[in-house]
Amino acid sequence: MNSQLQETNMRAPIPVGLYRDEHGLDIEFADLNLGDLLDPFLSQSILRQQAPQCQIRLKRSDLSNSASRPQVGGLIFHTGRCGSTLLAHALKPYATVLSEPPALAGLFKPPHGSWSAEELTAAADWLIGKWAASTQKPVIIKLTSWHTLFADAICNACAPASTVFLFRQPADIALSLIRKPPGWGRQWLEKLERQLHTNNFSGDELRSLSQLIRQFLSSSRTLASDRHIDVAYEDLVDGGIEAVFRHFGFKLSERNRRLLANILEVDAKDESRSAPFAPTKEEFHPFTTAFEGVFGIEGNAIYNSIWTGRAGTKGYAEY
Repeated sequence: MNSQLQETNMRAPIPVGLYRDEHGLDIEFADLNLGDLLDPFLSQSILRQQAPQCQIRLKRSDLSNSASRPQVGGLIFHTGRCGSTLLAHALKPYATVLSEPPALAGLFKPPHGSWSAEELTAAADWLIGKWAASTQKPVIIKLTSWHTLFADAICNACAPASTVFLFRQPADIALSLIRKPPGWGRQWLEKLERQLHTNNFSGDELRSLSQLIRQFLSSSRTLASDRHIDVAYEDLVDGGIEAVFRHFGFKLSERNRRLLANILEVDAKDESRSAPFAPTKEEFHPFTTAFEGVFGIEGNAIYNSIWTGRAGTKGYAEY
């Protein structure tokens, strides 16, 4: 897996979108150039390539007969705002990296209604099998942060893939989200930003954000295995990226190590353009104090248990 396989101009029809209802799945395919997935997210590459698309219908009853046991090189789970997109960029010369694929997001979008965990796993198995069959390179899937909530089903579909969980200090995640809100939470995060400037943090938005990050961290506990490592955001550049490469079976070349600095200029979501980014500024101390207050003792205990390492899990330093 150390060689960098070439797939320039190699096109393949792969699932790019999915709508789930009570009776089955509507799945969109696009004829993508897999050697040109250079954007931070797969959805951006789909739009840029303007590839011809078609749609198929997969009945719910057909899923039990479609298991393919796809070979996946690795899965990247994360809390968000922790360097996962940087890591995905770094892996692209070595693997076909599907960064936050919209089809997988459509499959697991809640509520799940009468769909069981086993059916969702079978559907994920079908999707990922199509991706894996379309490329000569190992497939690495960088998931969205909220996919961590469904880690069991995704890992079951990809077993025995190696997994990584990237995490960051919860207050710093919250502050990064407020500084640059993602589309899924823009309205209430912008309201929270206004509260940030008035030092008034009593709103439900702060509690909702705290609960969300706590759920990400708590769900990551299901990932503990001998094929899994945790990497803290603070350690990602200082040895963490190379540890992930070794975990996935790659060797980071000196040339690509130098390219990481250039990637930061394009991809950084924080105001700083270095990694790890500067600690929370003193002027935001009232916010971090308020956030840690609602995050609570239990939330901090979950974070600390990941930071110090879990039973059956390798920390990156062991590499």
